[in-house]
Amino acid sequence: MKNIKVLGMDLSLTSPAFGVVTVKAGKIIDVEVSSVKTDSKHSMGYRLVQIYNHMQKIHEDHPDINILVREKGFSRFPKVTQSLFRVVAVSDIVAYKNGFKKVYEYSPTTVKKQITGNGKSQKDTVALKLSTNFGINANYENDKGFDKADAVAVAVTHLDKKKALV
Repeated sequence: MKNIKVLGMDLSLTSPAFGVVTVKAGKIIDVEVSSVKTDSKHSMGYRLVQIYNHMQKIHEDHPDINILVREKGFSRFPKVTQSLFRVVAVSDIVAYKNGFKKVYEYSPTTVKKQITGNGKSQKDTVALKLSTNFGINANYENDKGFDKADAVAVAVTHLDKKKALV
């Protein structure tokens, strides 16, 4: 049976995080996480290129990724929303350059509900439920905002919704 490899993305301008989740025969067999920290002292263009390069490297390291999924952005504060949508555009460009026609999106409440059963769960609860419900130890080093755990949760949400997990 062919492996399914999903790239989950929790996008932001300051610390976008990524989780590559590999499934074989309905079981999660590997999870790799990464993030890139950008510095607000640099220009917007510089920071977006940092994110682009990081995402492109993930695709180079994992040419067998076959599904892309990201947490859907939401509008709350205009400046943050505009920055987020620029990062989303970068993810669309990287997807296109790597042959993807579609990037799936799930709202934060959908991800929380799928992983924990409660769409209003806290981030630490999502990380804990990744472990108890899916066997993924989501206590990632230097993940104080749970960005890496969120990226993995987005990927697992997609896999679970598509009935790819047993």
